[in-house]
Amino acid sequence: MRNTADGREVLIDEAYLTESMMDPRAVIAAGFQPVMPSYQGALTPAETAAILEYIRSLRDVHPVAVVPPPAGEIVVPPTGARPAAGSTVVPAAGDATASDPSAAGTARSAP
Repeated sequence: MRNTADGREVLIDEAYLTESMMDPRAVIAAGFQPVMPSYQGALTPAETAAILEYIRSLRDVHPVAVVPPPAGEIVVPPTGARPAAGSTVVPAAGDATASDPSAAGTARSAP
C-alpha cells in the first residue's frame, strides 16, 4: 500500500503502476512532487508490459552488502608512474596488458 498526497491509501499493483506511467498526476505519492512525465503514447502496450514484468522480477532481488569507502585518502598517481610493489593493477579498457600479461609493466606511449 502507498499513502497518497490527498490522504488515501492505494494498492501498488499492475493497474496502479500502469496508471502512474501513463497519467502520473492521477495519484501523487505522499511526500513527492508531481514531476514525473507521462509516457502515454511513448510506450507501446508490449513495452509497458515489459516494464511491469521487470518491476515484478525485482521482488526476488536481495540487497547486497554495501562496501564501505576506503578509510584513507585515494591518491591517483601521475601519468606514467609505475605501480608500487605489491599493488593490484587493473588494466584500462583497450590496454595491451589486459590481453597480454607479458606486457605488464611496459611503458606505453601516449596516443
